[in-house]
Amino acid sequence: MNNTEQMYLDFHAHILPGVDHGSSSLETSLQQLEAAREAEIGTIVATSHFYPHLHQVEEFLSLRDRRFQLLEPHLADYGITVLKGAEVQLCIGLDKMQNLEKLCIEGTDLLLLEIPDMPMTAEMFETIERIHKRMRVLIAHVNRYPKKTVQKLLDRKYMLQLNAEAFTPLLLEQNIRQILESGLVYALGSDVHGSGKRAYRSLKKAIRRLGVQNDVIQQRMKGLLQ
Repeated sequence: MNNTEQMYLDFHAHILPGVDHGSSSLETSLQQLEAAREAEIGTIVATSHFYPHLHQVEEFLSLRDRRFQLLEPHLADYGITVLKGAEVQLCIGLDKMQNLEKLCIEGTDLLLLEIPDMPMTAEMFETIERIHKRMRVLIAHVNRYPKKTVQKLLDRKYMLQLNAEAFTPLLLEQNIRQILESGLVYALGSDVHGSGKRAYRSLKKAIRRLGVQNDVIQQRMKGLLQ
């Protein structure tokens, strides 16, 4: 593969240096880019963590832009495009946050939304639905959530993102098969932290195991960015 049109997308990555715990330095981010290149990744969506109880939108965006500027001069060396986004943690009332739309993946109206590590309530699902009326919603790393939560997400037919780690077992767990068979998987991600070697090996393995399904998901990811 010799150009980004033929290469794969990584829709969930913590690659910007010093924004969250994904990469502590430019050196680490460059290691991630090297691992991504070896996995034939042409486009990475940088989804730094955004926690509503810790962050203000404008301050987050300012820091993200500064850190992206550190990385940007090196991207051509790896032949990789990096798009700025965020992994926004859901909380009750998030739909009322001012400038929430600025956390969408750049150039889109798509918000990557992370379910918090707590039981989901009716009010939390109502918050997602109110956000969904304003912008498109993609649920991050759905493979990590309890089966009851996953089923409710499937019932509501939200677009879903799977992490590469979901494909590391020799046999896919039943709930992962159910998620794939739902037709609601719109994106794959490495969720890379640290040097990236393990994450991108897992992503390449996931792409290989998905086979024809990967072609469909890759096209869906391209569609999400248009």
